[in-house]
Amino acid sequence: MKQLSFMVFIVILFPAALWGQASGRAIKQYGLDERMVYKVKVPGDKGTTTLMFPGALEGVAAGKRSALDAGAARDFVVGYKDGGTFLTVRAKHPKASDVLTIFFNNKAYIVELEAVDKAPDFAVYFYSLPAPGASGGGVSPAVVANLLNTAKAYSVLSRHQPEAVAGVGYARPARIMFYNGFKVLIEEVFRFDKEDTLVFNITLQNDTLEPISYKRNDFAVRVGDRIYNQSLSQASGTIPPGSPSASGLEKLSKGESLTDRDIVPGLSKVFFAITGTPDGGRNNLLPGQNAWNILVVRVQPEIQSRIEEEKTEEEPLPKMPADANKEEAK
Repeated sequence: MKQLSFMVFIVILFPAALWGQASGRAIKQYGLDERMVYKVKVPGDKGTTTLMFPGALEGVAAGKRSALDAGAARDFVVGYKDGGTFLTVRAKHPKASDVLTIFFNNKAYIVELEAVDKAPDFAVYFYSLPAPGASGGGVSPAVVANLLNTAKAYSVLSRHQPEAVAGVGYARPARIMFYNGFKVLIEEVFRFDKEDTLVFNITLQNDTLEPISYKRNDFAVRVGDRIYNQSLSQASGTIPPGSPSASGLEKLSKGESLTDRDIVPGLSKVFFAITGTPDGGRNNLLPGQNAWNILVVRVQPEIQSRIEEEKTEEEPLPKMPADANKEEAK
Protein backbone atom coordinates (compact mmCIF):
# COMPACT_ATOMS: atom_id res chain seq x y z
CA MET A 1 0.00 0.00 0.00
CA LYS A 2 1.23 3.42 -0.80
CA GLN A 3 0.83 6.37 1.52
CA LEU A 4 -1.23 9.09 -0.12
CA SER A 5 -0.13 12.48 1.14
CA PHE A 6 -1.20 15.01 -1.38
CA MET A 7 -2.45 18.45 -2.18
CA VAL A 8 -5.99 19.25 -3.16
CA PHE A 9 -7.39 16.86 -5.75
CA ILE A 10 -10.34 19.07 -6.42
CA VAL A 11 -12.25 21.49 -4.26
CA ILE A 12 -15.42 19.66 -3.37
CA LEU A 13 -17.97 21.24 -1.10
CA PHE A 14 -20.01 18.50 0.53
CA PRO A 15 -23.55 19.34 -0.61
CA ALA A 16 -25.94 20.14 2.20
CA ALA A 17 -28.77 19.14 -0.11
CA LEU A 18 -27.52 15.58 -0.04
CA TRP A 19 -28.41 15.25 3.62
CA GLY A 20 -31.98 16.32 2.96
CA GLN A 21 -32.66 14.58 -0.33
CA ALA A 22 -30.91 11.25 -0.03
CA SER A 23 -32.83 8.41 1.51
CA GLY A 24 -31.72 6.00 4.22
CA ARG A 25 -30.17 3.65 1.65
CA ALA A 26 -27.95 6.44 0.26
CA ILE A 27 -26.55 7.74 3.55
CA LYS A 28 -24.93 5.52 6.17
CA GLN A 29 -23.51 6.27 9.59
CA TYR A 30 -21.03 4.19 11.58
CA GLY A 31 -19.40 4.51 14.97
CA LEU A 32 -15.61 4.58 14.70
CA ASP A 33 -14.05 1.29 15.83
CA GLU A 34 -10.55 0.37 14.64
CA ARG A 35 -11.40 -3.32 15.10
CA MET A 36 -14.06 -3.20 12.38
CA VAL A 37 -13.83 -3.38 8.59
CA TYR A 38 -16.28 -0.96 6.98
CA LYS A 39 -17.81 -1.94 3.65
CA VAL A 40 -18.73 1.00 1.42
CA LYS A 41 -20.68 0.71 -1.81
CA VAL A 42 -19.52 3.21 -4.43
CA PRO A 43 -21.65 4.11 -7.50
CA GLY A 44 -20.38 1.97 -10.38
CA ASP A 45 -21.43 4.23 -13.23
CA LYS A 46 -21.93 7.85 -12.18
CA GLY A 47 -21.48 9.76 -8.95
CA THR A 48 -19.12 9.75 -6.00
CA THR A 49 -19.19 8.56 -2.40
CA THR A 50 -18.20 11.01 0.34
CA LEU A 51 -16.73 9.75 3.60
CA MET A 52 -17.15 12.26 6.45
CA PHE A 53 -15.20 12.17 9.73
CA PRO A 54 -15.72 14.12 12.98
CA GLY A 55 -12.32 15.80 12.74
CA ALA A 56 -9.19 16.32 10.64
CA LEU A 57 -7.77 13.22 8.96
CA GLU A 58 -4.10 12.39 9.46
CA GLY A 59 -3.62 10.52 6.19
CA VAL A 60 -5.01 8.02 3.71
CA ALA A 61 -3.32 4.92 2.27
CA ALA A 62 -4.77 3.09 -0.72
CA GLY A 63 -4.19 -0.19 -2.51
CA LYS A 64 -2.56 -0.53 -5.91
CA ARG A 65 -5.86 -0.08 -7.71
CA SER A 66 -6.63 3.38 -6.27
CA ALA A 67 -4.85 6.69 -6.70
CA LEU A 68 -5.16 10.44 -6.57
CA ASP A 69 -4.32 10.71 -10.24
CA ALA A 70 -7.28 9.68 -12.38
CA GLY A 71 -4.87 8.47 -15.06
CA ALA A 72 -2.93 6.22 -12.67
CA ALA A 73 -5.95 4.80 -10.83
CA ARG A 74 -7.24 1.47 -12.13
CA ASP A 75 -10.33 1.13 -9.95
CA PHE A 76 -10.96 4.20 -7.78
CA VAL A 77 -10.02 7.87 -7.88
CA VAL A 78 -9.61 9.26 -4.35
CA GLY A 79 -10.08 12.95 -3.61
CA TYR A 80 -8.47 14.08 -0.37
CA LYS A 81 -6.97 17.24 1.11
CA ASP A 82 -4.31 17.04 3.84
CA GLY A 83 -5.95 17.87 7.16
CA GLY A 84 -9.45 17.72 5.67
CA THR A 85 -12.42 16.10 7.39
CA PHE A 86 -13.70 14.18 4.37
CA LEU A 87 -12.60 12.36 1.24
CA THR A 88 -14.38 11.36 -1.94
CA VAL A 89 -14.20 8.13 -3.91
CA ARG A 90 -15.17 7.62 -7.57
CA ALA A 91 -15.20 4.26 -9.35
CA LYS A 92 -13.59 4.05 -12.79
CA HIS A 93 -15.57 0.99 -13.85
CA PRO A 94 -18.55 -1.05 -12.57
CA LYS A 95 -16.46 -3.94 -11.17
CA ALA A 96 -13.98 -1.87 -9.17
CA SER A 97 -12.90 -2.99 -5.67
CA ASP A 98 -10.10 -2.00 -3.32
CA VAL A 99 -9.19 -1.23 0.30
CA LEU A 100 -8.48 2.14 1.94
CA THR A 101 -6.72 2.69 5.25
CA ILE A 102 -7.77 5.96 6.83
CA PHE A 103 -5.76 7.44 9.69
CA PHE A 104 -7.74 9.43 12.23
CA ASN A 105 -7.08 10.35 15.86
CA ASN A 106 -3.93 8.17 15.98
CA LYS A 107 -5.83 5.09 14.80
CA ALA A 108 -6.16 3.26 11.49
CA TYR A 109 -9.56 2.40 10.03
CA ILE A 110 -10.04 -0.10 7.20
CA VAL A 111 -12.62 0.62 4.49
CA GLU A 112 -13.44 -1.91 1.78
CA LEU A 113 -14.62 -0.27 -1.44
CA GLU A 114 -16.87 -1.99 -3.93
CA ALA A 115 -18.51 -0.54 -7.02
CA VAL A 116 -22.23 -1.36 -7.34
CA ASP A 117 -24.96 -0.55 -9.81
CA LYS A 118 -27.80 -0.52 -7.25
CA ALA A 119 -28.28 1.20 -3.87
CA PRO A 120 -24.83 2.83 -3.55
CA ASP A 121 -23.72 4.77 -0.49
CA PHE A 122 -23.53 8.39 -1.56
CA ALA A 123 -22.40 9.55 1.89
CA VAL A 124 -20.94 7.71 4.87
CA TYR A 125 -20.84 9.60 8.15
CA PHE A 126 -18.42 8.29 10.80
CA TYR A 127 -18.96 9.43 14.38
CA SER A 128 -16.91 9.03 17.55
CA LEU A 129 -18.16 6.43 20.00
CA PRO A 130 -18.35 7.49 23.66
CA ALA A 131 -15.66 6.27 26.02
CA PRO A 132 -16.74 3.36 28.27
CA GLY A 133 -18.96 4.69 31.02
CA ALA A 134 -19.30 8.11 29.36
CA SER A 135 -22.65 9.68 28.48
CA GLY A 136 -23.78 12.35 26.06
CA GLY A 137 -25.28 14.50 28.81
CA GLY A 138 -22.03 15.80 30.27
CA VAL A 139 -21.72 18.91 28.10
CA SER A 140 -21.73 22.10 30.16
CA PRO A 141 -24.11 24.99 29.39
CA ALA A 142 -21.09 27.19 28.64
CA VAL A 143 -19.94 24.78 25.93
CA VAL A 144 -23.45 24.57 24.43
CA ALA A 145 -23.69 28.38 24.47
CA ASN A 146 -20.47 28.52 22.47
CA LEU A 147 -21.92 26.03 19.96
CA LEU A 148 -25.02 28.21 19.58
CA ASN A 149 -22.83 31.22 18.82
CA THR A 150 -20.77 29.19 16.32
CA ALA A 151 -23.98 28.14 14.55
CA LYS A 152 -25.18 31.75 14.41
CA ALA A 153 -21.90 32.78 12.76
CA TYR A 154 -21.64 29.70 10.53
CA SER A 155 -22.22 31.46 7.20
CA VAL A 156 -19.46 33.99 7.92
CA LEU A 157 -17.05 31.45 9.40
CA SER A 158 -17.48 29.01 6.51
CA ARG A 159 -16.39 31.74 4.08
CA HIS A 160 -13.60 33.42 6.02
CA GLN A 161 -12.48 30.90 8.67
CA PRO A 162 -13.48 27.46 7.36
CA GLU A 163 -11.18 25.72 9.83
CA ALA A 164 -13.38 27.03 12.66
CA VAL A 165 -16.34 24.99 11.40
CA ALA A 166 -14.47 21.99 10.00
CA GLY A 167 -16.39 18.82 10.73
CA VAL A 168 -19.64 20.62 11.57
CA GLY A 169 -22.59 18.77 10.01
CA TYR A 170 -25.02 21.06 8.19
CA ALA A 171 -28.40 20.83 6.50
CA ARG A 172 -31.28 23.05 5.40
CA PRO A 173 -34.36 20.83 5.87
CA ALA A 174 -36.90 23.50 4.82
CA ARG A 175 -39.57 21.91 7.03
CA ILE A 176 -42.65 23.78 8.25
CA MET A 177 -44.83 22.92 11.25
CA PHE A 178 -48.26 24.49 11.65
CA TYR A 179 -49.63 25.64 14.98
CA ASN A 180 -52.78 27.57 15.79
CA GLY A 181 -51.98 31.12 14.63
CA PHE A 182 -48.30 30.59 13.88
CA LYS A 183 -45.84 28.46 11.96
CA VAL A 184 -42.41 27.00 12.77
CA LEU A 185 -39.89 27.11 9.92
CA ILE A 186 -36.69 25.07 10.27
CA GLU A 187 -34.03 27.14 8.52
CA GLU A 188 -30.82 25.25 9.41
CA VAL A 189 -29.63 22.32 11.49
CA PHE A 190 -26.03 21.96 12.68
CA ARG A 191 -24.33 18.95 14.25
CA PHE A 192 -21.30 19.15 16.55
CA ASP A 193 -20.22 15.54 16.78
CA LYS A 194 -17.76 15.73 19.67
CA GLU A 195 -20.43 17.26 21.92
CA ASP A 196 -23.21 15.13 20.36
CA THR A 197 -25.19 18.36 20.04
CA LEU A 198 -27.50 19.63 17.33
CA VAL A 199 -28.32 23.31 17.00
CA PHE A 200 -31.56 24.38 15.31
CA ASN A 201 -32.04 27.74 13.63
CA ILE A 202 -35.79 28.25 13.39
CA THR A 203 -38.16 31.10 12.62
CA LEU A 204 -41.52 31.47 14.37
CA GLN A 205 -44.04 33.18 12.09
CA ASN A 206 -47.08 34.92 13.56
CA ASP A 207 -49.99 35.09 11.09
CA THR A 208 -52.30 37.03 13.41
CA LEU A 209 -52.59 40.66 14.46
CA GLU A 210 -51.92 39.85 18.13
CA PRO A 211 -48.60 38.98 19.80
CA ILE A 212 -48.10 35.32 20.66
CA SER A 213 -46.14 34.26 23.74
CA TYR A 214 -44.30 30.99 24.16
CA LYS A 215 -42.02 29.38 26.74
CA ARG A 216 -38.58 30.39 25.57
CA ASN A 217 -36.77 27.73 27.61
CA ASP A 218 -39.03 24.82 26.74
CA PHE A 219 -38.27 23.81 23.15
CA ALA A 220 -38.08 20.16 22.18
CA VAL A 221 -37.61 18.03 19.07
CA ARG A 222 -39.57 14.92 18.22
CA VAL A 223 -37.95 12.32 15.97
CA GLY A 224 -40.17 9.30 15.44
CA ASP A 225 -41.44 8.31 18.87
CA ARG A 226 -38.58 9.97 20.80
CA ILE A 227 -38.58 13.47 22.24
CA TYR A 228 -35.36 15.40 22.89
CA ASN A 229 -35.71 18.38 25.22
CA GLN A 230 -33.53 21.41 24.68
CA SER A 231 -30.20 21.79 26.46
CA LEU A 232 -30.10 25.56 25.84
CA SER A 233 -31.95 28.19 23.82
CA GLN A 234 -31.70 31.80 22.73
CA ALA A 235 -35.22 33.12 22.23
CA SER A 236 -37.31 36.18 23.13
CA GLY A 237 -40.46 34.36 24.29
CA THR A 238 -42.73 36.47 22.08
CA ILE A 239 -43.65 36.43 18.40
CA PRO A 240 -44.53 40.00 17.41
CA PRO A 241 -47.92 40.54 15.78
CA GLY A 242 -48.34 40.66 12.05
CA SER A 243 -49.51 43.80 10.26
CA PRO A 244 -52.16 44.25 7.57
CA SER A 245 -50.89 44.37 4.01
CA ALA A 246 -52.23 46.87 1.50
CA SER A 247 -55.06 44.48 0.61
CA GLY A 248 -55.63 43.87 4.31
CA LEU A 249 -56.01 47.56 5.05
CA GLU A 250 -58.51 47.84 2.22
CA LYS A 251 -60.52 44.95 3.64
CA LEU A 252 -60.45 46.45 7.12
CA SER A 253 -61.76 49.75 5.77
CA LYS A 254 -64.70 47.80 4.36
CA GLY A 255 -65.24 45.88 7.56
CA GLU A 256 -64.20 42.58 5.96
CA SER A 257 -62.33 39.74 7.67
CA LEU A 258 -58.67 39.15 6.96
CA THR A 259 -56.99 35.93 5.81
CA ASP A 260 -53.33 34.93 6.18
CA ARG A 261 -52.66 36.42 2.74
CA ASP A 262 -53.76 39.83 3.99
CA ILE A 263 -51.26 39.86 6.87
CA VAL A 264 -47.53 40.51 6.78
CA PRO A 265 -46.40 38.02 9.43
CA GLY A 266 -44.44 38.90 12.55
CA LEU A 267 -41.21 36.94 12.90
CA SER A 268 -39.18 35.70 15.85
CA LYS A 269 -35.74 34.12 15.36
CA VAL A 270 -34.76 31.26 17.68
CA PHE A 271 -31.61 29.18 18.15
CA PHE A 272 -31.77 26.19 20.45
CA ALA A 273 -29.78 23.01 21.03
CA ILE A 274 -30.39 19.39 21.97
CA THR A 275 -27.59 17.34 23.49
CA GLY A 276 -27.38 13.57 23.86
CA THR A 277 -30.46 11.49 24.70
CA PRO A 278 -32.96 11.71 27.58
CA ASP A 279 -31.25 8.76 29.29
CA GLY A 280 -27.77 10.32 29.08
CA GLY A 281 -26.46 8.52 25.99
CA ARG A 282 -25.47 9.77 22.56
CA ASN A 283 -28.15 10.59 19.99
CA ASN A 284 -25.89 10.45 16.87
CA LEU A 285 -28.62 12.21 14.90
CA LEU A 286 -27.66 13.51 11.45
CA PRO A 287 -28.75 17.03 10.42
CA GLY A 288 -30.44 16.11 7.13
CA GLN A 289 -31.51 12.53 7.61
CA ASN A 290 -34.39 12.98 10.05
CA ALA A 291 -37.94 14.33 9.86
CA TRP A 292 -37.63 16.96 12.59
CA ASN A 293 -40.73 18.10 14.44
CA ILE A 294 -40.20 21.16 16.62
CA LEU A 295 -42.34 21.34 19.76
CA VAL A 296 -43.22 24.83 21.02
CA VAL A 297 -45.13 25.41 24.25
CA ARG A 298 -47.47 28.36 23.80
CA VAL A 299 -48.47 30.52 26.74
CA GLN A 300 -52.23 31.03 26.64
CA PRO A 301 -53.36 34.69 26.49
CA GLU A 302 -55.19 34.58 29.83
CA ILE A 303 -52.11 33.14 31.55
CA GLN A 304 -49.82 35.69 29.92
CA SER A 305 -52.05 38.60 30.95
CA ARG A 306 -52.12 37.29 34.52
CA ILE A 307 -48.31 37.12 34.55
CA GLU A 308 -48.08 40.69 33.26
CA GLU A 309 -50.59 41.88 35.88
CA GLU A 310 -48.58 40.23 38.63
CA LYS A 311 -45.47 42.01 37.40
CA THR A 312 -47.15 45.46 37.36
CA GLU A 313 -49.01 45.00 40.64
CA GLU A 314 -46.01 43.82 42.63
CA GLU A 315 -46.20 45.07 46.19
CA PRO A 316 -43.30 47.33 47.16
CA LEU A 317 -40.93 46.10 49.82
CA PRO A 318 -41.99 47.31 53.29
CA LYS A 319 -40.00 50.28 54.52
CA MET A 320 -38.07 49.86 57.69
CA PRO A 321 -39.17 52.12 60.56
CA ALA A 322 -36.98 55.13 61.21
CA ASP A 323 -36.11 53.76 64.68
CA ALA A 324 -34.82 50.56 63.12
CA ASN A 325 -32.52 52.51 60.83
CA LYS A 326 -31.15 54.38 63.85
CA GLU A 327 -30.55 51.12 65.67
CA GLU A 328 -28.60 49.75 62.68
CA ALA A 329 -26.56 52.94 62.54
CA LYS A 330 -25.53 52.42 66.16
